[in-house]
Amino acid sequence: MKYLKKYLAFKFIIVSLLFIFAAITPIFINSNSLAQLSDNNLELIEQATKYYKGKQYSKAAIIWQKVAENFAQHGDKLNQAMAQGNISLSYQNMGEWSKAKLAIEQSLSIINSQKKSQERDSILAQSLDIQGKLQLELGQAEAALTSWEEANKLYNSVENRVKIINNQVNQAKALESLGFYPRACETLQQSLAFNNRTCDKFSIDNDLLQEEIKIFKQNFHQQSSQQLKNIKLKALITLGNNLRILGKLSEAKTLLETALDLAIYQTEAYYNATLALGNTNLILTKRNQVSNQTNPNTNRRYCDNIFDCYETVIKQNYFPLLQLQARLNYLSWSIDQKELDKINHLYLEQTEKLLNSLPLSQDTISNKIQFAQNLFCLSQSKTACLRQSETDMQLLLSDKNNLDLAAKSNITKNLNQQQVINLLNTASKEAETLGNKRLQSYAIGNLGRVYEQLGNLPIALDKTQQALELAQQMRAFDITYQWQWQKGRLLLKENSNNNQSQALNAYNQAIKSLQQIRGDLVALNRDLQFSFREEVEPVYRKTVSLILESADQAKQVGDNTKNQEQLRKARDIIESLQLAELDNFFQEACVDAKPQSIEAIDPKSAVIYSIILRDRLEIILSIPNQPLLHVTTKVSQTELEATVTNIRDFLVFPNTSSEQYLPSFQKLYNWLILPVAEQIKPETTSTLTFILDGVLRNIPMTILHDGKKYLIENYAIALTPGLQLLQPRPLTEKKLDTLAAGISQSRQVQIGNRDKTFAPLDNVTEELNQIAQLVSAETLENQSFQETNFKNKLQSSSFRIIHIASHGQFSSVAEETFILTWDGVINANELQDFLQNQNEPNRPIEMLALSACETAKGDKQAALGLAGVAIRAGARSTIASLWSVSDLGTVKLITQLYQQLVTNPTNKAEALRQAQLSLLQQDQFTHPYFWSAFVLVGNWL
Repeated sequence: MKYLKKYLAFKFIIVSLLFIFAAITPIFINSNSLAQLSDNNLELIEQATKYYKGKQYSKAAIIWQKVAENFAQHGDKLNQAMAQGNISLSYQNMGEWSKAKLAIEQSLSIINSQKKSQERDSILAQSLDIQGKLQLELGQAEAALTSWEEANKLYNSVENRVKIINNQVNQAKALESLGFYPRACETLQQSLAFNNRTCDKFSIDNDLLQEEIKIFKQNFHQQSSQQLKNIKLKALITLGNNLRILGKLSEAKTLLETALDLAIYQTEAYYNATLALGNTNLILTKRNQVSNQTNPNTNRRYCDNIFDCYETVIKQNYFPLLQLQARLNYLSWSIDQKELDKINHLYLEQTEKLLNSLPLSQDTISNKIQFAQNLFCLSQSKTACLRQSETDMQLLLSDKNNLDLAAKSNITKNLNQQQVINLLNTASKEAETLGNKRLQSYAIGNLGRVYEQLGNLPIALDKTQQALELAQQMRAFDITYQWQWQKGRLLLKENSNNNQSQALNAYNQAIKSLQQIRGDLVALNRDLQFSFREEVEPVYRKTVSLILESADQAKQVGDNTKNQEQLRKARDIIESLQLAELDNFFQEACVDAKPQSIEAIDPKSAVIYSIILRDRLEIILSIPNQPLLHVTTKVSQTELEATVTNIRDFLVFPNTSSEQYLPSFQKLYNWLILPVAEQIKPETTSTLTFILDGVLRNIPMTILHDGKKYLIENYAIALTPGLQLLQPRPLTEKKLDTLAAGISQSRQVQIGNRDKTFAPLDNVTEELNQIAQLVSAETLENQSFQETNFKNKLQSSSFRIIHIASHGQFSSVAEETFILTWDGVINANELQDFLQNQNEPNRPIEMLALSACETAKGDKQAALGLAGVAIRAGARSTIASLWSVSDLGTVKLITQLYQQLVTNPTNKAEALRQAQLSLLQQDQFTHPYFWSAFVLVGNWL
């Protein structure tokens, strides 16, 4: 009995110790030799445990070394290996990485020399867990994943739920470090016993998921093991963070609030969930600012706003790393929003003191770099000062949007750039000590940015080249492209002819690096769509700008071959930007691109590419069997966007007069069409296809006016995100089997965290009836147009046309792009799932028609949602309205459209043109509000 008590006491101590470190699971020990241990050795184990719990890791390591020696003297190799693992853990917490590495290598070497047994495998699994944690800290994510996968096989053999869940969480963290966020999401779902689904289908509106959360909470409360509760909470919070990065903000928020509801106050899980909820609220606020919406309040049981969440974590002293992260995230947010009322010198001093108190780790180094960025912004008295920028410093310094932090706070007076440089140099050296080349590259690259903005271009170039070489050694394309971009920008600032060529090469290399990580951009840009516009999109635009300049120079010297080669490159990059925007919209690489020749699509069409730059509008014209033509319109981005905004305002209000709106229509025509008018005469060109950029997507090209006629009067018009996305096939079927659905009555539904009321659409019944008279159609109206009914119809029958007459919205955010049904909304991702579930998958939908939809008000890139729906739905063509048109006008236009499709099914763009002309020629519908709202996206044939 005496020896049994020793064993139980010993086992309890080890289990308690190893569970303190959240990434490591408890361990079985070799009980056969415990009876030989002295009371003195048990006291040593208790003492080591006490030191570890008290975070006195140096003393713990010394005691564990004595324990390991005692086990070695008794010939107990397995428990010696276990003790070596604890030594490694102690050194890891101290930031003594070389000693930690040596200790875990010794542990594994001892274990591998022993005969295979269940006890050996248990200790081996634990040591592999410890090794995985060490490898991840050293930036060796692939090796860490391998270690954890090996450990997982051993844990599954003993069926210990705690160890298995913890291991799956560790694997998910390694996958996230590698950029594989969807795979990490699926792994975390397994750990929580959720129904394993792909993450793009992970929706809080899904009844199955709601039921899973309910069951999870019930099982959690019934669970007696606190260890199992803790690890389940950890998995739930990790999944919440994962979904936030994947852009599933409502889902992330729900899971994090569930975790807070279950966590015990003042535990690590409680503060982890609170910090994660603050980060989620921050992204939600950014999203709402972009889409011009009101910020949804957080449940008052948790925290009302970003600061409340962060303040809760900042005020606690139990978990210093979480406290530091909350401080830095709030500081970054305050600078970004120019709201510094809660930031003062004491706040900065306390933050720096906390930062310096933490042991060396990759988290500490990352936080040091973030703090340096914030201090530099404050010292420069402007926001976003260390983001990549194509704007020269003089313009940046005169930009009111990026200036006057000093006017908001007096804390900038005593800050200096040398402090920032010292911080980044220290971070670089620490990353080198850690052996983490990724962090080292990031620290040095940021030094390059600092020197760039301080005007010291030679040092900036040198630092940028160092950072680039480190990134290339690791094939880390997500940071490689940043330093290639930075290098190109710096070379341009040096302003020599040789540098111009080198700069273009650097930009081209940056584009190639971006294409390498096309499917992973979501994981590599923590601010989702918002950082895409700041950190990815400008690379494409500047590259196109430089290539077009090169093309013009070649033309001036008579080198037509190089001119055409450069124009083709520019055209391809414009299409690549369109693809990248769609990937970013859906937060995954959603489209397979296949280059298409315009001659193979339609010999009587012309394609007009546009790209908006800060000081000009660039246009490339592509006509079958003709050289590409490039023209430049000297109009600033500001003036162009203001003109388009005015046009949009004129279009959505039918009481404006032609004297008011035609001048703006003519101005845009002069910028976009007039420069190429000679090449696209109606006698030789019947269809104009536009690949539009930015705000140009938010208005129909049909309304452009040459002073005599609208563009629609001379041409059929189509839009496409790129010829690479087209399936060039005409509509040849006479029998247009159609599913027509619509909502005519007023409805109130919940969208995200908001209730929204939709007005009745009185003429939807007439619209559906007219369609049914013209084509073979099944109809779902009002109560019958429920999500389940709609899905079942698509699965049970095959339709060539899907027509939906219901409220809907297109937005630059996928979750805000939806179609109204009787019982809720179908978002862009769900619509794709439904339409691809048709019972004849090899016979795609020819046309998706969406009437009564509109682009989100105030969202400059709202029509990106329309392009996203068009491509993601899998339909060859999509016809949709950019604003909600009067019911009567819609019925007449839709009736004419289907009559044209029945009589002339070979060209959908021409069918839409004739329908629009029929309204334009009627006195009561001459205002563009009535006839121009509908646009065709995709295959126009």
